[in-house]
Amino acid sequence: REVARRASIDVSYLSRMEKDEVPPPRTEVILRLAEALGVEDSDELLLLADKIPPDIQDIIRDHSEEIPSFLRTAKGLSQGEWNKVTNYVKRNLLSKKDPDV
Repeated sequence: REVARRASIDVSYLSRMEKDEVPPPRTEVILRLAEALGVEDSDELLLLADKIPPDIQDIIRDHSEEIPSFLRTAKGLSQGEWNKVTNYVKRNLLSKKDPDV
């Protein structure tokens, strides 16, 4: 009841969500639930509900021509290879823009 109150959602709706009786809620509701539960990184909750985090949506929208090609190219990468790509970008591309990265 307390979580529902803090997230400004109906208790019965939260109960039905917990029982998988309703489809995943809107992104805004998931973000409120994450805050009410004290979850620092809401990405996992959003992804479990098949939602894309809002900041990622913005990146996709800002790079709508480049992102699909990049993702299709990187489609078969393993987790370790994704980590290498991320580390490469941080070390070699972002560090030149922002020395705090």
